[in-house]
Amino acid sequence: MKKKTKLTILFAFLLCVLLIVSGILTSCSQKPPALDLGSLKNEEDRFAWPGLTWGMSLIELEEALDYQFDMEKPDLYVQREFPHDYRNDPNYSSVSFAIENYVTVFGKQSKVGFQFFADKLMVVSVFLPKRNSGADLEKLSEQLLTELERLYGDYTADESNSEFKHYYWSHNEPGDIMNRLHVGIMHNSKGEILSIDFDVHYLNPQWR
Repeated sequence: MKKKTKLTILFAFLLCVLLIVSGILTSCSQKPPALDLGSLKNEEDRFAWPGLTWGMSLIELEEALDYQFDMEKPDLYVQREFPHDYRNDPNYSSVSFAIENYVTVFGKQSKVGFQFFADKLMVVSVFLPKRNSGADLEKLSEQLLTELERLYGDYTADESNSEFKHYYWSHNEPGDIMNRLHVGIMHNSKGEILSIDFDVHYLNPQWR
């Protein structure tokens, strides 16, 4: 084999190696940012999602996130006729749009959902990986509750239903407004955890 041919093959091999390494580095650099659990209160001491304002519209949320949701694929909706022009017509009951793998929580990539009532943001939820993903949900639930308790103090527990357990931290608000941090844990009949989600919400009856 001629020397020039050997050099060509060597160059092609090195180029392939560089492309593979570059792809790995790019994949790593695109890992979602870790959610700072200590950032779930705003300057008014209310539970909130960092950088967002309760009551903001869907358009305002998209501008704040620099992200465009697919109006034909809401994550959850309550609407008699679908699809609906959620951006421009606030005449609807409730809709939620989500971003997959938006943040990491204890190293686990998680979906985040944004729920609107009549075009006003009132709930932001984080959905940890489900049991069938191979995640150790028992360990995750313990880590989550321990860290939130360290950050925000004692929680109120509702474990009256063995399959759906809830934990709350509340901020006092006037009237019927409800501002809370909530953790929901679903179990199967064997007591194994199937899913964990947590949310911050600001439920204002006057906005509905």
